[in-house]
Amino acid sequence: MLGVNETLAYKGISIDNRLKMRGFIDFRLDYTNFDSLISEDDTRFRTFADIDFLIDFSPVSGEIHFGFSNEGIDLE
Repeated sequence: MLGVNETLAYKGISIDNRLKMRGFIDFRLDYTNFDSLISEDDTRFRTFADIDFLIDFSPVSGEIHFGFSNEGIDLE
């Protein structure tokens, strides 16, 4: 339906009347014991963050998603 936009009804931080930010940060520690394969234990600390910007220029709206990880930055 034209003119109906619930984008900014989502929870998040209101930056402006037409812009809202939301996201999360994920921390993960992986531990794997590969005694039968290699002589050292493999321990890794991984992080991932996702920041979304919700934009409302009614009747047009959109979302920009950024993903940050140990491997780099992704834009969706």
